[in-house]
Amino acid sequence: MMERLKADVAIIGGGIMGSSAALFLRRMGLSVVLLERDL
Repeated sequence: MMERLKADVAIIGGGIMGSSAALFLRRMGLSVVLLERDL
């Protein structure tokens, strides 16, 4: 099922860099969607 999400930033990949970027942007007050493939 597809779901619509609204965010200031979408980050593709939840590795160390993607997770760090998401954390930094959230602390700056932006809404963030972090997308990771299903393993």
